[in-house]
Amino acid sequence: MTPVVDDATWLSHLSSLKYVTMNGVGLTRVTNIMQSINNLPHLEEVYLRQCSIDSLPQSIPNLNFTSLTIMDIGKNLLHNTSIPDWLFRIPNLVVLKMDWCGFNGTIPSSIGNATTLEFLDLQWNQYMSGDIPRELGNLCKIQQLNFGGYTFSGQSLVDFENAFSGCIKNSLSVLSFYGSYMTGHLPDWLGDLRNITKLVLSLNYFSGSIPESLGRLSRLQFMDLSFNNLNGTIPISIGRLSSLQSLNLEQNQLNGVIPESLGQLSELEILALGSNNFNFSVITEAHFANLTSLKNLYLSDLVLNISSNWLPRFKADIIDLSSCKVGPKFPAWLENQVNLSTLMMSSAWIEDSMPDWFWNITYNMTLLDLTYNKISGSLPSHLNFQPQLRSVILYLGFNLFEGSVPNFPPNVAILDLTSNALSGTIPSDIGEVMNSSQLLLLSFSSNNLHGGIPNSLCNFPNLHILDLSNNNHLTGEIPDCWNNSQALGYLNLANNMLEGDLPISLGSLQSLQVLDLNNNSLHGEFPSFLKNCTSLITIDLGHNKFSGKIPTWVNQDMISLMILNLGSNDFSGDLPLLSNLTLLHFLDLSYNSFTGTIPKSYGNFSNMVNVIDNEGASFSEYSDYSLWTSFSKASLWTSFNTYVAVSAGASFSMPSLWTSC
Repeated sequence: MTPVVDDATWLSHLSSLKYVTMNGVGLTRVTNIMQSINNLPHLEEVYLRQCSIDSLPQSIPNLNFTSLTIMDIGKNLLHNTSIPDWLFRIPNLVVLKMDWCGFNGTIPSSIGNATTLEFLDLQWNQYMSGDIPRELGNLCKIQQLNFGGYTFSGQSLVDFENAFSGCIKNSLSVLSFYGSYMTGHLPDWLGDLRNITKLVLSLNYFSGSIPESLGRLSRLQFMDLSFNNLNGTIPISIGRLSSLQSLNLEQNQLNGVIPESLGQLSELEILALGSNNFNFSVITEAHFANLTSLKNLYLSDLVLNISSNWLPRFKADIIDLSSCKVGPKFPAWLENQVNLSTLMMSSAWIEDSMPDWFWNITYNMTLLDLTYNKISGSLPSHLNFQPQLRSVILYLGFNLFEGSVPNFPPNVAILDLTSNALSGTIPSDIGEVMNSSQLLLLSFSSNNLHGGIPNSLCNFPNLHILDLSNNNHLTGEIPDCWNNSQALGYLNLANNMLEGDLPISLGSLQSLQVLDLNNNSLHGEFPSFLKNCTSLITIDLGHNKFSGKIPTWVNQDMISLMILNLGSNDFSGDLPLLSNLTLLHFLDLSYNSFTGTIPKSYGNFSNMVNVIDNEGASFSEYSDYSLWTSFSKASLWTSFNTYVAVSAGASFSMPSLWTSC
């Protein structure tokens, strides 16, 4: 329970008090907290963070605070309050934190009185606007300014030149406008901040080119310009920033040639150039010539023109070359990258067999993504990863791997082998060898596996996604063992040779959203146990041998359905009433033995999407499966045409309201 204080008068009697720390104490009903602590002559530090303070006095007549050096009033509820002048008249104040307070109005010109201030945090005060007063430039001791988080949203840095033209340009070490959503060009005056070590301008709407003047920031160690609309080329002058340790230019519209001068940044540990418009500009060994400290490398849409005998001078932890033209040969220079924790080379144009040495550098990896290449060869019979690693993510889909399904270590959390050429059977003990509580996603979809589905696949209590579809030769019955798979949300067994009735234990999957059993030889009546699966968004029983009537409870209990495919079975009786399924995007009842008339309510499916006019439908409701990324292009959604099909294989009379659909 959060402690609550009604009155703060008692504080003023503690005359020897030096430190007040009341973070998290409820002070909503207290109106005299500042007046009370103002009476403490020896007070040095005040921490009133997240105290639900909703007002501050705009004036304190007899301001004391003569010993106060730190004032933290961040994360309070000052939405109808402007910043009071007296905060900047505290004579020895060094640190002032006022972030996440909701202040409105402008920064008062009295800020020029805070000549002892070294740290000022005003980020996430989204109601502040107007200019930054030029008096800010008089703060000759200020080292860190945080203005990010919607503060000055829609304004331009160009307009703040006067505020950064005084002695502040010699003292400032850290400047952040992160997430301010500012606009306009980056001004040349940024290059005058001669002692700055950290410049964060990410997540804004800055446009235009990166100014050459930034090359004058000789002490700069950290520069983040990511998530903007910057265009043009990377200035050659950036290569003169000899102290630079982190350079992040991701998510912009930069283009042109990557300057080789970047290869001279010997202190650089992080280089992020991904998601720009480089249009496969060429990266050579010269771009890495002196990058001896490089730990994290993020590139995309570039061509790596690197010789097979090149030996990098760095040992990286993270390498992301997604959507780079790395191939056609598998990059031999990776062999000495023995410290890798993450390697992403999705869509890297590789058309080569996997070298034997590669599996020697994966021991420390927690994320390996090689999807959408044409990598061939067999996977090793046993994959080994460091046992101390909590979870390992393996995206190996959309390649040409062949051979049998290997044994995977127990710390694998995501295993995607979609669209390869694997053959043989699914190991019967797969749920015993792998850690039953660790696995979240398992896909062997679109391979050449045969045999039955082992019962041990039900041993994963936290498995969210299981996809065994499109193997064509998986046979036998679906195992009746799903009672312990309560996290399962996506089950796809389509396009196989499965037979028999559906197992009753499927009805225990209360988290199930997608059930796709299309194109098998399953039979029986519409499964009554699905009544318990109230989270279902998709039911696809098409192209099987199901029979009988569609129960009326489908219209009452399946109201979350967006896709219902019962086509090409032997269902009979009247067409089901589905008036409550208002979210339906796809309905297929074709090629069955239904009789009677089409219900008038079928003309009211307002969420139906015409595939010709709209090029298919997207279903944001499935966004909870954030882990399901590497095989989204082959997912269930894109395999469906979004239309209504009810008439094929039967005879109906049409109601007059049919045209309203």
